[in-house]
Amino acid sequence: MKYLFALLFAVGAISCKKSNAVTTSSFNCDSLKEAVSAKNVAGVQLALADLLNRNYSNEKLDELATDISSNCDITAILKCFDCIKTNPAQSEMSLSFVVGDPVRQFVLDLAPSATNTIEVISIN
Repeated sequence: MKYLFALLFAVGAISCKKSNAVTTSSFNCDSLKEAVSAKNVAGVQLALADLLNRNYSNEKLDELATDISSNCDITAILKCFDCIKTNPAQSEMSLSFVVGDPVRQFVLDLAPSATNTIEVISIN
């Protein structure tokens, strides 16, 4: 009987473990695509609000790219971290997705905000 309780406890503990994965309900893929296509920085910030509320670091930008790719039909790749030598340094993330018929590629320039969270600076 005590083994059964131990097993149930273990299963319960595992199932209650918080996941860092982002669900599609955290952001709207269509809104993100529309904002990126229109090169609307404020729209991208709004579409990714929950995802951008992370500390700015190489690891967190990699997670952002993974979350976007995993939850949308968008290929997101962190091209470089702090490679644009501005003050503060900026990073580049490429986003590729179908717009109409062709696949288009966009580049987001990202930087730390005043609170050290991720901020979208521009879209090319």
